[in-house]
Amino acid sequence: MASNRAEAFEASVKQRWGFLDPWWKTLAQHIEYCPILRLGALWGSHLFVLNVTMPVRRESDGRTRDEATFRKEFQQVREALALLIAVEHADPKAYAYLLRKYWKIEPRHFGDKPYETTHVALELDVGEQEPQTDEGFVKYDLVRFCGIQSPSEEYVTALSQIVALAKTLKVTPTDIEIPVKVMYGRYGDDESGATSREFAKDLMDIAQAEKEIEAQWETMGGSQEPGVSVTFVLQPMYAGFEMMDLTQAVAGTLESLLDDGFRFSASLMVTSIRRENPDHELEARKALGQFLRQLLSSTRRKQDDAHIPYDFDQDEQDFIDHDLQLVLPGTMRASDFEAMCSAMLHTQTTENLLVATKQWDEANNEHKWKWLAYALFSKRARSSIQNLVICAKQPTAAEARAFTSILTSEHPEEALFGTPRGVAEERDATLRSGAPLRWEFDSEGQPVLDSRLLTLEAPIPLVRTFSDDGESEWINVLVPGFGRCQVQRSNLDFASDVDVDNSTSCIISLDSH
Repeated sequence: MASNRAEAFEASVKQRWGFLDPWWKTLAQHIEYCPILRLGALWGSHLFVLNVTMPVRRESDGRTRDEATFRKEFQQVREALALLIAVEHADPKAYAYLLRKYWKIEPRHFGDKPYETTHVALELDVGEQEPQTDEGFVKYDLVRFCGIQSPSEEYVTALSQIVALAKTLKVTPTDIEIPVKVMYGRYGDDESGATSREFAKDLMDIAQAEKEIEAQWETMGGSQEPGVSVTFVLQPMYAGFEMMDLTQAVAGTLESLLDDGFRFSASLMVTSIRRENPDHELEARKALGQFLRQLLSSTRRKQDDAHIPYDFDQDEQDFIDHDLQLVLPGTMRASDFEAMCSAMLHTQTTENLLVATKQWDEANNEHKWKWLAYALFSKRARSSIQNLVICAKQPTAAEARAFTSILTSEHPEEALFGTPRGVAEERDATLRSGAPLRWEFDSEGQPVLDSRLLTLEAPIPLVRTFSDDGESEWINVLVPGFGRCQVQRSNLDFASDVDVDNSTSCIISLDSH
């Protein structure tokens, strides 16, 4: 009986939707299920995401195809995807069947629950396999996908048939908006730092493309042909900072773009800091600090401040970069790890966080567990992180004791650094712009006085004093994104005479692997 019902259903789908089979063949090698886009899936995300890989200009054998041929195939894949999602809205069960038949994808979150459209994770002609070949083409391809394009006659005819069939299924045809998240990352680096420079340029190109898309819809959106339409709407992109040496150029570009309203909503950071020789240590620390202060900003970003009206997943005015994956290699320096945790302490841009530490060396793990305790669970923790996954080996008894020692400490900074109890209480302050910082310390924890001083162009809030004798010109502080430093007391502006020490950590879900 069950097989008969299945055969009858298959026959009905073929009879109703068989005219679209040529379109599905166009999509054959271009879509797959995307289980890794959102860390939210670890907490039961309701989204169903298809990974869409668009045609590329460069063939696998290195040849570059004719531009006209490339653009034609690009449009065909784009239109086939739009038709597939149109079928989803008209006949969800048939859509599920088509995904299984043509792409071996088992749809999820179908049934009697309120239906939500498929989301698209979009990969364009940029990335590990496809280096940039045409000036500005990253921007152009993205505009071609999400902007206003003249549809082919075949597409218009097919969409009209879908609309007519939807009516026979008692589905009211409506305009369809398909959420699209650009998947972008650079992988690895060479000795010249070329990948870092390309990454910075590509981010700028994508931001410019987003503005061009919005400009098209503002000027021409009202002149579209009447009838049901299927459009691709941009969500904040996925950015992967994977095994790439950070430079001040990348950090500066990211800061400029975010200040201008550019947003990304998920990111993966597997990174190292270029240190060609000791003379470059100051520049490396500054680049990392600037980058972390943007990635893990202590300021919530408003949706209304975005440079285009993105399709945000949440309705709240505060925009939180939901998902952040930090893969921490065993070779990561202790000072870099401390800098990252010092920024994580106050981040207001991350809701779901995954920290992967499986490559950690056996040595010095107690120190790292102390810092994770400080950043995420101590009385100082004030982040927006709600869901946390830690991928690490089971802590040893010594590591667990180290973790707990910070968790329960009334003076966690002094416990972290082994510094004496201060005469003055720990306080939060803002470090004035241009103020010099001592950032280098020897193996005994003493500042290296002949080291070059680090200066920052902007004021830094939420600087925490500790081990303060109340008199010295230079005072111990923890600076978000830079870790332990010393600054001159005269360059600190204290917010109030009394600090509230109660943690406002929002973590409600914790998992470990």
